[in-house]
Amino acid sequence: YQLCDREYSNNMVGVISKAPSVVLNDPKEGPPVGLAGRVIVKLVKSNELIQRGEFITSSNQKGLGKLASRQGPVIGYAVKNQKKGEYFVEILLQPGRYYSPEFDQIPVPVSQK
Repeated sequence: YQLCDREYSNNMVGVISKAPSVVLNDPKEGPPVGLAGRVIVKLVKSNELIQRGEFITSSNQKGLGKLASRQGPVIGYAVKNQKKGEYFVEILLQPGRYYSPEFDQIPVPVSQK
């Protein structure tokens, strides 16, 4: 396993963590990779603070996450608000895909008279 260094990587499986609840690999073979539960994710520096419920994806900075602002793979979503001056956030580790909010809306047909 290696740290992501591409935005919206399709190969994200977990987060390197100090105390993961579910571990993917043997500690003898590298740092523990958390697969599930709540973990801390280091973030790229940004003026925009991540809010609870927002999705996190990989960035082009090796091993750092960022706010998912477009559709694509994500590693999970924030369970707490990011605090000013801190470049990490606690997430619920849940690899998947983020879909823009406009995809949540189902078009309603207009009746013709």
